[in-house]
Amino acid sequence: MEDAEYLDYQMVEMRMKKQGMKHLLTLTSMENLAVTYSKQGKYEEASKLELKVLDMRKRVLGPEHPNTLTSMANLSRTYVDQGKYEEAEALQLKVHDLSNKVHGPKHPDTLTTMDNIANIYLQQGRCKEAEALQLKVLDLSKKVHEPNILIP
Repeated sequence: MEDAEYLDYQMVEMRMKKQGMKHLLTLTSMENLAVTYSKQGKYEEASKLELKVLDMRKRVLGPEHPNTLTSMANLSRTYVDQGKYEEAEALQLKVHDLSNKVHGPKHPDTLTTMDNIANIYLQQGRCKEAEALQLKVLDLSKKVHEPNILIP
């Protein structure tokens, strides 16, 4: 995992020098490094970097851009990993509201945000709320997607 961190860090450095901090590929490389930090359990480093990426994406792409929403969702996941459930929930609820506005209530990204919220509820021991939300996601998913046909 240290090799991945080293390579991700080198990519960030190279992209910053060649393309600058605001370039979309630089921001993607920074987000990749943050994911690596999270997988290593370096949650503080991950959340600091994710906050930088989120701030820059809001400025460059706008607060409702799908990449900005992804950054918010990633930061929320890191908060869950840190046990910061209230912060994670608040951020994921915001992601859901924006995704609902941008994509609509039946879009796969919006459904994913609902599932993420349900998982946060589970982490908090709010099982009935989690179950209700997961059933809603399941119901909406059935309306959106045709069932998979299994061929033996």
